[in-house]
Amino acid sequence: MANANSTAVSRKSALRPIRNLIPIDLWDSLAGLTYAFEDTEEAIRKSGLVPEWMRYPGKGVRSCVRKDEPHFIKLSRLKEGRIRILISADLVTSSDKEFRNFLGALLADTRLSLVKGESA
Repeated sequence: MANANSTAVSRKSALRPIRNLIPIDLWDSLAGLTYAFEDTEEAIRKSGLVPEWMRYPGKGVRSCVRKDEPHFIKLSRLKEGRIRILISADLVTSSDKEFRNFLGALLADTRLSLVKGESA
């Protein structure tokens, strides 16, 4: 139990701004890793995390819009008018240019091997 708890704490401490939005949480769900963000609608629109084809929730408190396919994303209107996003990590990382560059460089490194026990 302590191991799972320490993993959750280490994930939360590793959260960094993504497209000028700061994640408030990250957890494993049935859909895979899921990020949570809260910010103004304007900041969220500017971030580009939410696909352009997805509509935003109405102005009423607790109104929400949810899409499960092709990736999970849920937008909810909070009491103060801000928006909470629950979003699949696949969508976050696909729109995170720094992460894509890092992953591309990692995969292109021919000296790197991820096979346990492999000798050079």
